[in-house]
Amino acid sequence: MNISEDVVDFILRKEAGIDESIIDTVWPCILDYLGCAIAGSYMMQNEIKELDTNLGGAGNIPIIGCRRRSNPLSATLINGMEAHVAELDDGYRYGMLHPGAPVLSALLTAASVGIIKDGRSFIKGIIMGYEIACRLAEAIQPGHKLKGYHATATCGTVSSAIAVGIAADYTRQQLLQTLSAAVTSASGVLEMIDAPSQLKPYNVGRAALNGYISAGVGKIGLSGPKDPLGGNRGFFKSMAEDVNQEALLAEESGCKFQQRYTKAYAACRHCHPAIEAALMLADTYGFEEHEVRSIDIHTYKLAIYGHDQRCVSSVSGAKMSTPFSVAAAIITGNAGLETFTEENVHNEVIQSLASKVHVLEDKQLTEISPGKRSAIVDINLKNGKTLRQTVDHPLGEPENPISEEELQKKFFSLGRYAGKSDEELRILADTTINIKNNLSEWINLL
Repeated sequence: MNISEDVVDFILRKEAGIDESIIDTVWPCILDYLGCAIAGSYMMQNEIKELDTNLGGAGNIPIIGCRRRSNPLSATLINGMEAHVAELDDGYRYGMLHPGAPVLSALLTAASVGIIKDGRSFIKGIIMGYEIACRLAEAIQPGHKLKGYHATATCGTVSSAIAVGIAADYTRQQLLQTLSAAVTSASGVLEMIDAPSQLKPYNVGRAALNGYISAGVGKIGLSGPKDPLGGNRGFFKSMAEDVNQEALLAEESGCKFQQRYTKAYAACRHCHPAIEAALMLADTYGFEEHEVRSIDIHTYKLAIYGHDQRCVSSVSGAKMSTPFSVAAAIITGNAGLETFTEENVHNEVIQSLASKVHVLEDKQLTEISPGKRSAIVDINLKNGKTLRQTVDHPLGEPENPISEEELQKKFFSLGRYAGKSDEELRILADTTINIKNNLSEWINLL
């Protein structure tokens, strides 16, 4: 036995323990994914048409939100990109990744081509896809990020492949072969998230695509190495300095998808505690931009590099920038999709306030992360007063959850942003809630 076999056996044991009570709690993951993808389809509508055409177009797999169908490879890539481009898809803070977009995009294609037979199997794929994504990422972080890898791209590839394998009832040997194919397909660097790059969603879409392809390769019987994860030139030694195998294989009563966070703000999650603290201070004290001398944001180390730039030139860069996000939130009163626009990127008032923001490491906050990913925001006014607010768990974390009602409001808001009617959104939401009994109907609605 080796670590790769241990992981597959763990996943199979975990899957065997999934009961109806767990299956019935997964629909919020699916609904949140759909809302993000529908909004993303609107944001990328011109790029989607051109990309799909360049990739061969025609097929029977739905591209979410576009009233368009395509071939499996094109649809999987595009759905994964759509689901992430709004920066509102779910995540897991201990692994610093977004599991839902790659996992669900790969599963959607597998279900559309008939590899997955029913809604319960589809849901089991989601549960186990999140499980391996979160565990694998947690086991290799923060070293994986420090080496420059994008965990949503790398771990997302492995989790998407395993998700399809579980949902399609693969044998143990087929899952091992799938794992090998996924490990050698896993890639993606964090340079793609830095401004002016717009390729962060591509990393996510490619994770879905590579995972889907890896599951196909795993099914046909091509053998892999004995230990693709732990081998001398395997995943762990290539992509991390230290591996926490305890986190990878720890027995827990619950499932990792239950520990995900749901985003309330359309920026990188590392920006969220500062955004929330700034919104709370602006709402409480009602100060004006010209009254602010400076803003100091004290936070954990991994929330700084790549997120402390004060001058941004694109929407994608703005969503990665804590100074811009905080300044825009204060000026506009929110941090949703409507805040991150080209107009606001070039807004002189927001730019002026962002130039006053300093992002600083607080070593105590570094020590307690990722258990708490905190920010302390000090708004220093010209009259000598300092307004302070601390946020330990921004809205959407398991410790500060978004309710099902708030999640549905988010879904309808994203759908309306993309021009969908409340009636078609209501039908899609109702069908999603009952997806275990109507998988085919749900796919047709997409």
